[in-house]
Amino acid sequence: MSEPQVTRIVLRLISRSKWSIEDRRKKNSEIIAEEVDRSEETTQALLEYDILLKELQERYQEAEEVREHLLNHYLNSEHIQLRRTLCPNIATIKDSKRLFQLKLEELLDYRKSIKQQDTTITTRSVDGSMEPELRLALNKNLVILLTIDNEVSDLEVMYQYLIQNCKNK
Repeated sequence: MSEPQVTRIVLRLISRSKWSIEDRRKKNSEIIAEEVDRSEETTQALLEYDILLKELQERYQEAEEVREHLLNHYLNSEHIQLRRTLCPNIATIKDSKRLFQLKLEELLDYRKSIKQQDTTITTRSVDGSMEPELRLALNKNLVILLTIDNEVSDLEVMYQYLIQNCKNK
């Protein structure tokens, strides 16, 4: 991976708007807790939405940690350092090629899982006789799943760059 490609990703991560995943999870929990007559499938889709939001939150956190590591150790241009914002609660990452390779392997496996979930949701959404509430829940799940996939894609590029440029085994 080239430095300009990684720089573009890091700059996008720096400038991306932060929406509260916790707020969405809270609202979803309130919807699930409502005593409304809904199908078991719809309830399951709402529970899956909460799980996907948690996974997205974990990927955002990982991306921020990797971004900070790149900024601290690899990307030193004045342009990118000027756009940098301080992130006080970011865990530090050990600069280890082996660790980066393991993380990349995990992401590649996880990405396969995302593709399978995407196919499952898309297949279920095609059913024309589906109740509107279920269709809406599945569409929300699909949007979050695609957002996770984008985050995983960015992480893959950043880890590949770290593997290529890391001097510590």
